[in-house]
Amino acid sequence: MAGLRPLLMPFLFAAALVSAEAQTKVVGVLTPLSGRHENLGKQLLEGAKAAIATHNLANPGNRVQLEFRDSKCEVDAALKEEAALRKAGAEILVGPMCNRPLIALLDRKASEILPTLVAFQRDKRLEDGRKKNGWPIYTLEPEAKAEPQAIVKFLLNRWSETPYAILDDGSVYGRGLADDIQGLAEARGQSPVALANFRPLQTSQAHVLRRLAKSGIKAIYVAGDAEDVSVFAKDAIRLGLELEVAGGEPLALLPFIDGLEQVPEGILAILQTQAVSLPKAEALIDRMAKAKIKVDGAFLRGMALTQIAIGTLNGGKVELSGKYDTVLGSIEFKQDGRADILPLELFVWRNGKFEPQSQLTQ
Repeated sequence: MAGLRPLLMPFLFAAALVSAEAQTKVVGVLTPLSGRHENLGKQLLEGAKAAIATHNLANPGNRVQLEFRDSKCEVDAALKEEAALRKAGAEILVGPMCNRPLIALLDRKASEILPTLVAFQRDKRLEDGRKKNGWPIYTLEPEAKAEPQAIVKFLLNRWSETPYAILDDGSVYGRGLADDIQGLAEARGQSPVALANFRPLQTSQAHVLRRLAKSGIKAIYVAGDAEDVSVFAKDAIRLGLELEVAGGEPLALLPFIDGLEQVPEGILAILQTQAVSLPKAEALIDRMAKAKIKVDGAFLRGMALTQIAIGTLNGGKVELSGKYDTVLGSIEFKQDGRADILPLELFVWRNGKFEPQSQLTQ
């Protein structure tokens, strides 16, 4: 037998490699790396890479592999690339952030869906899908009704003596949010002076503002994309209107769109507490700054979600339960699949970024 060992060594070595590869766990990242939201997706991916690198450095005998693909925020691309991640051995999915592709990924039997950790998503359909269909989906974002409640709490307190209007872009998100805000506002006796629809992603919304100005409004809430809110703010200045312009969570994308230098100061936004201000995140940012690596909310979400994903891969079956130690602190998911660790606050756009302004309305 000893004489056979040299002959068997190549085969033994190859078998060892196969065994090691079979034991390697794979985390899949599916996020937009091109198109409108590529900057956000790329930052999320960098956070995921940081989580994997940190884990593998500390656990050389229990390494985790990262596979990533570009969803392009498109349904067909997302479905194709998710299949590619499955083929690459991914047992859990991190990063889908675009609504339609995400719903398309989930539109199948629960047993056919990879456990999915999503970013920047709180569509009520996700919660309903978990309850009715058993979708294995989890998010760091608070529930859908949290946004209109925060808008009423912060903005309508601020506008208690201000005539305001609610505008929506006609989308499921925009129309639904506008309806929710109106219902809550009417319940407290603070109905909007006007309601209006607008066509999204136009270069000018001056005609909408001229029509609304006749009603004497002094503030508007725009339920639409970051680009739309910016256009309304620019047109208000161009028309000489003294108008406070506000929007919701889509404004989190404002720092990532082109033409930042043209975005007017003073835009108000209801956003989640800045992840970069949390204790563990601040320590990471200091370390990354020395390495000249920029860290933002998308990076931190990507890192936290991937840290959670790694924590689920210890056994033969991926299950999310208990608490996970992450860069955003200890995270535990509730029955509805939400962690809700980053509450909503009021921010104002100044010097190319959003600064917290909640104290102005307390």
